[in-house]
Amino acid sequence: MTGFRSPLGVRRGVLFLSAVLATAVGVASCNGDLPGPGSDSISTSTSVSRQELEEEGAASSGYFELDRNAMDQPAGLPDDWSSLFNGAGNANAFVFVSDKGLQSGTAVLDPIFKSASDVNEISTWNFVVADSTKPGALPPKDNTTNAYAAAYFNGQMFLFFGQDRFTANGTSDVGFWFLKSEVGLVPAGCTLDTAGCTGTFSGTHQVGDVLVLSAFTNGGHVDSIEVLEWVGSGGNAGGGVLQLKFKGTDVDCSDTMTGAKALACATVNQKTEDAPWTYLAGETGSEAGKFPTRHFFEGGINLSALGLAGCFNTFLSETRSSSSLTAQLKDFALGDFKVCGVDVDKSGPALSKVGDSNNYTFSITNTGAAALVLQSAIDDKLGDLTSTAVTAGCGSLAAGAGCSFPVSHTPPADALS
Repeated sequence: MTGFRSPLGVRRGVLFLSAVLATAVGVASCNGDLPGPGSDSISTSTSVSRQELEEEGAASSGYFELDRNAMDQPAGLPDDWSSLFNGAGNANAFVFVSDKGLQSGTAVLDPIFKSASDVNEISTWNFVVADSTKPGALPPKDNTTNAYAAAYFNGQMFLFFGQDRFTANGTSDVGFWFLKSEVGLVPAGCTLDTAGCTGTFSGTHQVGDVLVLSAFTNGGHVDSIEVLEWVGSGGNAGGGVLQLKFKGTDVDCSDTMTGAKALACATVNQKTEDAPWTYLAGETGSEAGKFPTRHFFEGGINLSALGLAGCFNTFLSETRSSSSLTAQLKDFALGDFKVCGVDVDKSGPALSKVGDSNNYTFSITNTGAAALVLQSAIDDKLGDLTSTAVTAGCGSLAAGAGCSFPVSHTPPADALS
């Protein structure tokens, strides 16, 4: 956001705030003119450094059941999708996106990709609202009905993801984006409840965005998975915009000798399984509340072991025309996935005169899903406020927690120089 700044007097200053996840797997930093009289803007970024870790496979983390079904059996850790969907479980962040193209025979308008590729900037993606009951709108095997993701932190960071689909009449390539920007739909003079409405996507790629590629296969056994990082340029994949971080074969999570030990794995249901949410497959004779064989996909990544950061804002599940990085994207399910974030506020006079004593109050709130540890708080007018912030209880903030501290300042005679 932007705001008006008066050119007169001594400006109140800018606070540069840096905090890290308590698990030390990522860095969330915020900087900008903090909200208050005179101006307001803020931006966020993330970075990470590779740690020496005892690497754990995605399916053997003890956090999540990657067992070809969505039901938590038995209850408690490791979690499963049913516990998270019902408001229980131990995830630090969770998102569930309903994207039903058909539900009990009722037509539902479904935004799908009109033109988009994973190697292109988000601002170039286009969507169209399709009536999924009309022939040709979207191949039923590529029609995502629901998509979901979860994050867990404990020294290492794990991401788990999944989707279910409308029919299983063929292989369907799938992808999952974990994006640091806030991404949304921008209709072009129409509304999302209107068939044929088109538009673009807001948001941009940031270095460290994570893309996972795999597939629902006809045979049901997941034999490949790729994890890529968006780097913008200089990468080894996608014309340089992506960096391949992991490529595995024989990575079905159900295989205890190979897939379960891999840093990334995925699996597909091999028999009819219960659905913990409203679901009806598209095949004739399907039973409500049941996933027929090869309709449910789930997977996981040990993100830390791949040297990747974890401060994401958006989750996007996609279906794709092929396994190629340049494949045309088909359906998508888009939702907020607030892993970590910081809101900062500075109240006090926007402008002051030399010699005037001014009182300011700084407030810091952890808006993310994981605990944060303050690294630094530097104001360009007031100097290093880190120790003041730590003394006030801002050194470590649990998810949703906040703190505040006062600072007095008198502009010196050379403040206008």
